[in-house]
Amino acid sequence: MSTNISTTSSILATQGVSSKTVSTAVNSITKGMGTAGVNTTKSMVKIETAATTTSEVSIKTAEDKFKTKK
Repeated sequence: MSTNISTTSSILATQGVSSKTVSTAVNSITKGMGTAGVNTTKSMVKIETAATTTSEVSIKTAEDKFKTKK
């Protein structure tokens, strides 16, 4: 596996792959990387939302228990 997209392009060109195919491959790789980034961000937002909700529920539960003990 190559270390970066430029190396990938060079290897493909050296192997005799047409510039159109190299361009298509580079565009596909770039698009895939962008999609992966978006998906990672969406996952992080979901995790943070769940963690925040869990924390808020825990705090509310603790407050309610504290109030009933008084």
